[in-house]
Amino acid sequence: MNYYRDRSLFIQKKPATIQRQSEINDEIRSLYLSGAPLFTKEQIYAVRRQFKELEGKQGKVLVTSLNGRVTEFVVKTGDVLSSDTGIECIIGEPCLFYRSIQELTSITERSLFTPAIASCSFHIYQTSSYRNKLTKEVDNSEQSRPYYNKNIVQDSFNTTLNEWEKSKQCEDLLQVLQSTDLSNIKQIVAFACGSMKLDLGRERLARRSMHQHGLLLTIRKALKEKQSFGNSHEISAWVQDPAYCAIDTSILMESRISPLDNPDGFLKVDDSTMVLSFAPDAPIKQIITDISRPAAMIWNRVTEDEFFGGILRSDPDSSRVREMISQYYEMVEFPFDEELFSNVALYVRRREAV
Repeated sequence: MNYYRDRSLFIQKKPATIQRQSEINDEIRSLYLSGAPLFTKEQIYAVRRQFKELEGKQGKVLVTSLNGRVTEFVVKTGDVLSSDTGIECIIGEPCLFYRSIQELTSITERSLFTPAIASCSFHIYQTSSYRNKLTKEVDNSEQSRPYYNKNIVQDSFNTTLNEWEKSKQCEDLLQVLQSTDLSNIKQIVAFACGSMKLDLGRERLARRSMHQHGLLLTIRKALKEKQSFGNSHEISAWVQDPAYCAIDTSILMESRISPLDNPDGFLKVDDSTMVLSFAPDAPIKQIITDISRPAAMIWNRVTEDEFFGGILRSDPDSSRVREMISQYYEMVEFPFDEELFSNVALYVRRREAV
């Protein structure tokens, strides 16, 4: 997926000084430590509503920053940007990006720091596609790659699912689920499980994605089987990942897993939800911590270490995430394969925390 970002917000007559940048970062930290949420469902709903109103049109999306100021993001859907390379960029629909507290408070290169959006935990980007400037032929190279075929992907998914269900790891997981009280879970919402398409060079990523979706199916089946007689209800399964293609959507729907557009997955999460997330490229833990108290989560183990080798983790923990886990959840060891699921754990909400 390609994205376009309006650069007008970044045009500055004079770059902010290090002192000014530090002052803004200190203000953000102070607001955060006082309990001001980075993310709220109300704000997500507001942005989503504006996206719906602007479908196929140009306009502006208003976002309220952490300090209460309103920022305007320009939407240029339908614009065509030319270049000297013979390729044109077509600007598509707007989409929502999320910034962690670490991103909001880090010192960046002066030319890249923009006070107008420095305290915005939501940023607006737009999808983009490319076409030949002369022929107007859209670049569909992804469609022509070998193995990009639903039947082959479906067969591979079925084989992977069969292998997963026979694995020692799946057996251990079922034992964990059987011994843990998860009776209050009515739905599963998974984030960033990835595309299963078998493009050249991404076979390992596709295998990882297939295992993660297989895990979702295993959990749903196990939760359904644990339900007591007379108190049975369907366990809904939802997934959100902008990487999904038409093949993914078709295969998932046939498995009774419903794909959701960003940001609808976050709006689904409530206190009867199990959240799944495995090393996503978004601050899923920080978003969920601000908007809900799910019944359970299987996600990257919460630690004090927010960096890996000096680089900020893609889904970093925060003081607020750690506080939520400490106050409301019990950790259950998860029989994980780090290559397939990363270093994850199961967190179950305490009964008294409802």
